[in-house]
Amino acid sequence: MAAAYNAARQTLDGLLRKGSGTLQSRSLADLVRKEDIIPPSEYIVAVFVVVSSNEAKKFEQTYDTLTNFVVPDSMKQVCTEGDFVLYRVVLFKNVLKEYKDKARELKWVVREYEHSDSRQADETKEKRNAELALENAASLLKKSLVSAYPDMFIICAHLKILRVQCESILRFGMPQSSQFCTAVLLLKRGKMEELRRTLNELYKHLADDAFIASEEELVANVEVFPYVSFPLNVHGPEFRDL
Repeated sequence: MAAAYNAARQTLDGLLRKGSGTLQSRSLADLVRKEDIIPPSEYIVAVFVVVSSNEAKKFEQTYDTLTNFVVPDSMKQVCTEGDFVLYRVVLFKNVLKEYKDKARELKWVVREYEHSDSRQADETKEKRNAELALENAASLLKKSLVSAYPDMFIICAHLKILRVQCESILRFGMPQSSQFCTAVLLLKRGKMEELRRTLNELYKHLADDAFIASEEELVANVEVFPYVSFPLNVHGPEFRDL
């Protein structure tokens, strides 16, 4: 379910980038009009060239000299957006690759585009479907997590209790194990230091009986108390103040 959610999110993010990026990468469906293209032909094709604003004048003067077989006077400015200008150029299909290569050398981006009257509507529908898919995936994942959380929390709590018991024996020894008392304390935020002071005062007489900190604890700079404790983090709106 997590994989499905991540995949749905990546799909939507890709569509959003496609619709909100610069002219170099965003969809042209809402920019190119029917009159900006030419009827389908076996020999010629209309391409759209993205040029930085400071290169616009140079492009207008040289667009038809990059290769042979560029249709004269076929350059048309489609729109300006941000730091880029979008142009339409018509050329013969057999020089399209060469034209792209020459444009790339000048850092101009050549984009091919096939117009369709329904293309913008199709892209809007695709985006909406991606949003719905993400909502569904998120809903399923949330339901699964909410359902599994109590069981996972109980398992984690049991492991903490076992760890407290084992650590108590390691620190204080077996003879006193029958006298151990394990408790769960719920704290409000910001009350940890106050609790530590209280517990340290209550159990300071055990400090001499506890083993000294292990080498691993010293290296990790772990503070050792005259009692054994481990945090058990809780989440959820009912625990927001704890």
